[in-house]
Amino acid sequence: MPDASVAFFSIPELAAELCSYLVAADFMNLMLSNQEMNSICRPLFWNTLFLRNDERTERLTASKEGMASLSRNIDSVRSLQTRGNFLTYYTVGLVEYLRNTASLGIGSGQFARPNWVPCETIEETELAPPLPPFTKLRHFRASMLYGDLLEWEHDSSRSILRAAPLSLQACWIMSLNSNLTNVFLHGVDLEDALVVRCLARTISRLLHLKRLMVRHAHAAQVALQVVDTLFRSCPQSIVSLKLPQDVSESMKIEMAMDQDTKDFDEGPLVLRTEPLANLRYLQLPNKYRGYHADQICPFLEQSPRLESWYVPCIAESTDIEAITRTIRTHCKEIKELYNGMPYTNYKGEFAMSVMEAIEPQQLERFEFTGYHDEFPTRMAASIQRHSQTLQQIRLQGCYRLTSSTIHAILTSCRGLQHLEIAGGYPSRIAITLKDAGSATDWTCKDLRHLAIYVNVASAYLDLDPPQWAMFEMLCRHIGSLQRLTFLDLRGAAVAFDTTHNNPPQEINYSKLTFPGLLSLGDASTGVPGYLPLLKNLKQLKTFQGSIWLNYVRPQESIGQAEVEWMYENWHSLLLAEFLDHTSPAALEERAYLKWLKERMPQLQFTKMVAPSTWSI
Repeated sequence: MPDASVAFFSIPELAAELCSYLVAADFMNLMLSNQEMNSICRPLFWNTLFLRNDERTERLTASKEGMASLSRNIDSVRSLQTRGNFLTYYTVGLVEYLRNTASLGIGSGQFARPNWVPCETIEETELAPPLPPFTKLRHFRASMLYGDLLEWEHDSSRSILRAAPLSLQACWIMSLNSNLTNVFLHGVDLEDALVVRCLARTISRLLHLKRLMVRHAHAAQVALQVVDTLFRSCPQSIVSLKLPQDVSESMKIEMAMDQDTKDFDEGPLVLRTEPLANLRYLQLPNKYRGYHADQICPFLEQSPRLESWYVPCIAESTDIEAITRTIRTHCKEIKELYNGMPYTNYKGEFAMSVMEAIEPQQLERFEFTGYHDEFPTRMAASIQRHSQTLQQIRLQGCYRLTSSTIHAILTSCRGLQHLEIAGGYPSRIAITLKDAGSATDWTCKDLRHLAIYVNVASAYLDLDPPQWAMFEMLCRHIGSLQRLTFLDLRGAAVAFDTTHNNPPQEINYSKLTFPGLLSLGDASTGVPGYLPLLKNLKQLKTFQGSIWLNYVRPQESIGQAEVEWMYENWHSLLLAEFLDHTSPAALEERAYLKWLKERMPQLQFTKMVAPSTWSI
């Protein structure tokens, strides 16, 4: 038998260890304590049932003891995350449970299987033992993709595993849990009119539902008719609605019912007409050719409390005025704008129009993927319209962003906490060293996260001495951001091949370096050192970018004095990306890095060797 300290959480062994020291009365008290601990902890152990891992799911379902324990504790489960296999397995067990209770004369009318739940093969299989219904769920997440339906050794009924039945089985589970607050469904067959009707009825009856996300199977397109039906089926309690898919230009489904449809006895759909008083976040599917005003405005008119909007593409510039007018009239509380990867020829004009339609100094968060800055003056003006309130700007996958726009953000957005700019062609989305190192103060003193590219050269791999003064000013600006926790400062440059007339190539940021960034400098020799300018970054946790330990010139070299400075000034540092020509193993042996690691054991290094070729 193991020591009591080893087997502390194994109650029988612990009890056995203690028995020799206890009298009979104490032993009984120990048993009562054990029962009390069990009654307190058991609901907590079963609070979340995570069955999105197929191996874990099969271990549970293959264990008679495990399934018996699930049956006993099913009322303790508040969160269920599942994939297709367990969804089908559980449905079979629930059908068997209802059949048994009916045969015993126990009333179970409220849990009766609806006619629309397919059960042709379920009644012929012994795939699962009887399982009582989940009735206390608050969170339900189900993935019903074909790829999730893996064959199990004890699965004797593969005909059960079909997409449409899975969607309907999920609806049945949801209908038994009237207190659901969060529902996330992935792989719903939204081309099936029966599924759409059953899903719409189900969510309309979940009067406590706050967050709903529905994704179609295999990223297929959905009909706008389906989007409208789901939107107008949401209860008044809904706070967040996400339908991240693509809308088909011409797809329609037949929603009419007759006596042959399996849900005929449920009656016609009753869709909500009044606004959603609590809806704060709305993400509608993308539309390749863009929405027209008459397609998008009905959603906005029913969302008077909207705060976060995932901006879709708009079909024509003539639609913009009508939509922005609707926003000014009906959606007066928008604080966050998100824009996913836009389609062809969409440059962000509509997003800027929305920013201009919102009341000044109201927008707090702006995220845009694939931005192409063809309106630099207008974009800067749109951002400055909310310069006091903007807290986060994330521009991912940018195609082009002018330096003047970035400079306007840094010098006008006083409340900014997060600035992130990234894209495939860094030289096209970088701030120039001239703008970055200008004398104009950065006003974003609350910045916590800064990730930008700095255009250091047009044809060279490092800065020329005349540019050092501008880089020094850039370091002063960064050093004034005392709340900064994340700094990713990357160089950007383009190389021209004049001998073979090849197109210019982007130089990988790890091939570039900033002079004196990691150096304390030497006044006697005139070697620049800008590390002391970053002394006030006491909260810095991540430091990465074009940061070289040793380069071809001494001013880019780091040594014992520099790491001692880091130890004294950057107590919070957790991750540093140090570039070096040597191998990772050799980097670990650097004496000064070993010294730093001994004193800051939480510090991790990302070790990179400079690539031998340039990359786009």
